[in-house]
Amino acid sequence: MPGSATAVFSKLDDFEAALQTEGSLKLFITARGQLKARLTQVQLYRVRLVAIEETLPIVGYLAVPSHQTLVLFPIADQPSPVWGAVGVRRGEILTLGSSHRVHFRSQGPCAWGSIAFRELDLATCYRDLTEDTLTIPPGVHLWRPRQAHGRRLLQLHSAAIRAAEGRPETIINVEAAHGLEQQLLEAVIECLSEPSHDAITPKVRSHQGLMMKFEEFLQSHPKRYLRAQEVNAAVGVSGRLLRTYCRQDLGMSPTRYVRIRALHNVHRILRDGPPGEVKVSAVARGHGFRDLARFATSYRSLFGELPSATLREGLHQ
Repeated sequence: MPGSATAVFSKLDDFEAALQTEGSLKLFITARGQLKARLTQVQLYRVRLVAIEETLPIVGYLAVPSHQTLVLFPIADQPSPVWGAVGVRRGEILTLGSSHRVHFRSQGPCAWGSIAFRELDLATCYRDLTEDTLTIPPGVHLWRPRQAHGRRLLQLHSAAIRAAEGRPETIINVEAAHGLEQQLLEAVIECLSEPSHDAITPKVRSHQGLMMKFEEFLQSHPKRYLRAQEVNAAVGVSGRLLRTYCRQDLGMSPTRYVRIRALHNVHRILRDGPPGEVKVSAVARGHGFRDLARFATSYRSLFGELPSATLREGLHQ
């Protein structure tokens, strides 16, 4: 049934949990600061819309749900994240195919919108309107629709988000929801009916599978220190090549990405671990931080407090 929700988040875990309906997703803040993230979600009958605005540099990982197509674009005159080494500018859209997995990153405040469709619904509507077959390339694909078509899509998305935030009762009105959904489907089809502008080089495409192997290896060892040589061997590339790929996809070296993930894991354990059973030194060493003074400095630089302060805060929750 149609419905909507709008929320503002100051804690990364809460923001990440709210986004799970959009796909399997992990987020890591990469610079110190106070997070403020605004999320609006609109569910129609066959279409789901999202608008996100957030304030801090973030690196993340998204797995698109099976049998869904995701359309992404910048909103609110803010930069959009870089998706799998592919940037998207105002007037352009990205499509992510079913079950595709991709890293994304932002360098500061950003805003982006998305529209999710079931593959079958989008293909059926496309055939009904164009008498042709819709083919969306797998992975990340960049499109540059005609200005009028792209503008119409953004206007419809913006109107739905404004209605959800200011007049949510209009979203649950059956006639209004069906009408908005049909307009959105037609607007997306207009954009996807034109020749795509795929700025993704074969080199970028070839390394995306390796970056997924890299992410899967890290996810399979969430609480163990991973040396660079071990990571390189698991991914099957040289350290130099993996560093190149990570800078393109993540904006940082693999070593820094592994360290940021480890710092976030430590932060979560110190905050949520069993009272009286968690020791900072043991948790830090268990995640590969041998030099505790250096660890404390890195931790404070990212989270704005010492590990002991996080532990004390967790004890009082």
